[in-house]
Amino acid sequence: MKKNIAIYLSGAHSLKGGGGVERFFSDFFTIYSRQLNSQFNLFYFLDKSTYNALLEVNKLTSDSKNIVLLKNVSNRFKRQVENIDLYHKIKKYKIDVFHCANYGRQDFERLLFLSKINNRPKLIQNIVDCQIPYKLLAGDKGYYQRYVSQPNEIKFDGIYSWYEYYKKYFRENNLLPEQTKIECITSRFVLFKENESQIEKSNTFIFASRLDNQKKPDWYIHAVKHLVDRKKVDWTNWNFDLYGHGPLLDELKTLTVELGLDNIINFKQSNTLHDVFPKTKVYISTQDFENFPSLSMMEAMFHRNIILARNVGQTDLLVKNNTNGFILDEDSPLSLCIKMEGVITLDENEQLKMMENSKKSMDEIHTPKAFIDQIESFWKNISE
Repeated sequence: MKKNIAIYLSGAHSLKGGGGVERFFSDFFTIYSRQLNSQFNLFYFLDKSTYNALLEVNKLTSDSKNIVLLKNVSNRFKRQVENIDLYHKIKKYKIDVFHCANYGRQDFERLLFLSKINNRPKLIQNIVDCQIPYKLLAGDKGYYQRYVSQPNEIKFDGIYSWYEYYKKYFRENNLLPEQTKIECITSRFVLFKENESQIEKSNTFIFASRLDNQKKPDWYIHAVKHLVDRKKVDWTNWNFDLYGHGPLLDELKTLTVELGLDNIINFKQSNTLHDVFPKTKVYISTQDFENFPSLSMMEAMFHRNIILARNVGQTDLLVKNNTNGFILDEDSPLSLCIKMEGVITLDENEQLKMMENSKKSMDEIHTPKAFIDQIESFWKNISE
């Protein structure tokens, strides 16, 4: 008999221009629910706000099966009512494994309650924040409480991490019980229709990210400044687009004016990038910590973009140097500029080959099947 898995998400209010975790797991739920040979029965436990947010971005339909809505209340009985509601739904659907897809502070009371009931399901925490080890190294007390103290109080049976460095850091520093099983993914996927990638491309570099300090958007601007000043290549038939929201937006616009780039770098906004990436040629990532499994980078690869990226974390799982992109030789905007010059000097056939290699990676390596095989193996290990 198949065992029952619940993917659990809560706390989302709007996913416009964000919500990569919620979007991904909804795609996963949709695909997995259609599998004829799946090893488990899958349920999607959502609070009402997350459910509505997913409907709003067309990541669920109102008639989707196996969606279980959890109560949100705002009165003085909030904790008791929500816990009792969760308990009854766990029992009703005979959940064997409860997989928390994006643990937040709002989840602590529910999961702590769940950890103490008789015959409880196995509990999994999915790690989706690449900053956790770095924040802990910096002495961030809030991160320590949320990702060390609270999980150890809940006593998760397993950790499913997007990042290998999380496992290394937590094991080396004895931040988890030795019996807690940890698995790190090696593949993820994006879900699009094939014809969405068949659009004529323009000579466009694109930086697309939240505009904050750890994403380093100013590197892109300084790299373009080097490109203009060095005069090593003819860049005049290329576009330089910068997409994103965030606290640095006004500062970055001021910087482009100060550097004389306000007529060269184009600031743009889009709630979704799948209508943008099919038209661009080169995706740039300058973030501090991890490029894998960046949803934006994988979307860009699916849409046949060459990738330029810093060598951070597990970048090599997505970017194969000189095959589907270039990894920076040195960690600087000048090194990024040099790689941009390299792309511009490629002939058309060389560009096409690298773009096709990006798509090939998404078609053959980072696929739904690869992700499903790995997560099913982990669920089986946890549930035994």
